[in-house]
Amino acid sequence: MILEAPRSIVFFSGKGGTGKTTTVVNLGAAIALLGKRVILLDGDLLCPSLDIMLKLKPQAGRDFKSVLMGRAEMSDVIVDVNVEGAKKPLGVVPAGHALKEFFGSKPVYSEEGGKRAVEAFQDLFKISDLVLIDAPAGLESAAQKSLSFANEAIIVCHPTKTAIVDALKGYKVAEFYKTPVRGAILNNVTEAAAISAEAASVILRTPVLASIPYDETIMRAEKEHKLVVVDYPKSPSARLIKMVAETIEKGKIPGELKPFQRPKLDSYLEKIRRTVEGS
Repeated sequence: MILEAPRSIVFFSGKGGTGKTTTVVNLGAAIALLGKRVILLDGDLLCPSLDIMLKLKPQAGRDFKSVLMGRAEMSDVIVDVNVEGAKKPLGVVPAGHALKEFFGSKPVYSEEGGKRAVEAFQDLFKISDLVLIDAPAGLESAAQKSLSFANEAIIVCHPTKTAIVDALKGYKVAEFYKTPVRGAILNNVTEAAAISAEAASVILRTPVLASIPYDETIMRAEKEHKLVVVDYPKSPSARLIKMVAETIEKGKIPGELKPFQRPKLDSYLEKIRRTVEGS
C-alpha cells in the first residue's frame, strides 16, 4: 500500500505516559532529515507538550487555539525549528497553554472552531509534505476530534495489558471515524514485557512498526531538550525511530495484518479483546 500526499497522521494512545509526544517529535525530525517539509501539530489543547519538549518560547496569540477562535491564521502560528542536517525546517504548531478559551460563551470546541480546524488543515497541506498530529492522551472528545481530522493514524503504547486494551479502544474510535490505523509503535519495551509485539499486533489488528526498548538516552535527550535522532543517532531508540520514519516517508505502510500472520492469544486477553470488539 503506497499512500499519496497530502497526508496527515495522528498519533494516539489510550492513556498518557506512553511516550507519544517524544515519538512524534523525533519522527518529525527524522522525516525532515529525509528532505521533507514536516509540520507537527499539537492537538492537546488542555495539556500540550510539543512546545515544552522543544523548548519553544510561548507567544501569546500564536497557537492553534487562536486559530480555532478565529484570532489568527494558520500561517501565522507555525514556528520553524531548525534540525541539524535537514534541508527544510521542522514546522511546529503549538496548542498554547492559556485556559481562558475553554470558558465563556465561545469555547474553543465550538462548531465554528471545528470549521476553522478543517480550513486550517487545508492550509497546512498546501505548505507541507506531511502533517503529524500529537493527539491528547485518552479517548475523550478532544482525542476523538484529532482522530477525525487526520487521514491516517498510528498507535503509540506500552507493552502492558492495560495500555494495549486502551489502545484497542482507540482503534475502535478511529474505525468509527473511518481513519485507517496504519500500525503501532511500542515504547519502553523490556524482556519482561507483558505483551509481545506479536500479541500486540493481534489485539490491535495492525502491524507493530517498531518495538523501541527502554533507553535512558531518550530521557537524557528530553531533559536536555534535544532530539534523540539528531543528538544520539546511534542509540537503539534513534535507529528504530529512523527506520519507522523511512517507512512513513516512502508511504509504504503495511496496514491490516493478513490472517495467516495472526498468532493466538491467551484466553484471558482474547476475552478482553472480544469484549471491546463487541463480539
